[in-house]
Amino acid sequence: MNIRNFLCCSLVAGFASGCAFRPVDCASHRTGRFQEELLPGLWSVVLRSDSDQVEQIPAEGYEARYGLRWKNVCTYQLFDKVVVQGTSARTSAPGDTITVTMLGVDRKGFRYIASSNYADQVLDGRQDRHR
Repeated sequence: MNIRNFLCCSLVAGFASGCAFRPVDCASHRTGRFQEELLPGLWSVVLRSDSDQVEQIPAEGYEARYGLRWKNVCTYQLFDKVVVQGTSARTSAPGDTITVTMLGVDRKGFRYIASSNYADQVLDGRQDRHR
């Protein structure tokens, strides 16, 4: 079987199984109220608009606000963090930016990766619509 036939058969098999080449509908989760389990039993609530995001961890009495700008339909940046209530493990500096990219989107929420300009690690997680 030549490469063209192989690719064609792979595409047909992928479409038949319903798992390949589905468009990612990031726009459906651009704004709203989301929840994320940070640790077993520890939840954050995220309130996101087109221009800002509020992150709350009710069990710890924590709340932070960020400016938000969209880079494209699936990627946004958080900046100008202000801790409104509680304490943060790290003090923010001017210019600190977190970049979040939505990877897998479904009707309940989305998987993401997040990186920053102040740390080497890349985080991954999932946010679901908050009820």
